[in-house]
Amino acid sequence: MNPPQSVFGLFLRNTLHSVTLQTPTINFTEKQMMRKDCKSIIKSLASLTSLLGFVFITASTISLGSDHNGYIPIKNDSLAAQYAPVIISGDEYGNPVRLLYRASRDTAGNLHIAYHYVWQKEENNAKGLMPFLSRNLYTGGLGLQRIMFGKGDVEAAAVTISPRGDVIRLRFETAKDYDPKKFSVTHQAVEVDGPVKLPIYLKIISWNHLFEYSAHLPDGSTDPTRLSPEYFTPKMWEEYGMIKEKKTFLKKDRAHFPWVAAIIMT
Repeated sequence: MNPPQSVFGLFLRNTLHSVTLQTPTINFTEKQMMRKDCKSIIKSLASLTSLLGFVFITASTISLGSDHNGYIPIKNDSLAAQYAPVIISGDEYGNPVRLLYRASRDTAGNLHIAYHYVWQKEENNAKGLMPFLSRNLYTGGLGLQRIMFGKGDVEAAAVTISPRGDVIRLRFETAKDYDPKKFSVTHQAVEVDGPVKLPIYLKIISWNHLFEYSAHLPDGSTDPTRLSPEYFTPKMWEEYGMIKEKKTFLKKDRAHFPWVAAIIMT
């Protein structure tokens, strides 16, 4: 004979029995839908995490002045480092030794970061008469390049970042119909519309350090150059002679973007 059961024991048994009987059966189709929903939720959470990370970084942005033609100058070292293009150069053209940046926010909330890569020098080491004249008249010898532009070689690239943190545009200059046997190199402006995935790779394709965009690390590239961006202060801007007060044949502005050049930063 079973031992007598308490009122609480009977209640607990009946409750568990009731719960067991009412447990629904999940069929195969419902399982598929649940998996699909879970994947969608995970994807949404990943996007939200990325967005929150971008918001967290932009929260440390420092405004450096008032609106200038729709652009407000800012300073954010972390953001500049996150979006800085990686340089692929190698021994042939040499690696940049410094990376300077300036940034602005426009009225739509987009961020614009201009990266100025600095080389100690530029020189055409190809064989032939024109490269020889270039080395002895322009980059060396008479040193016309330094007289016209200033010390070293400064080349620029820029990214535009949406309020969500996506790169929606990449700008730089490339070498049009490049021929190292010629005296000079023709510059051609390039705009790549996004989304542009990170990291951004810029390959050096000419002796004067012009760029070519690559969505992936180019084959055979073993030593990409990743530099930490420094804020391009007005003192350094003047030191590198970015904008000439009076332009002549022997005094020319260096590579820059108008929305950065006109901004007076502190």
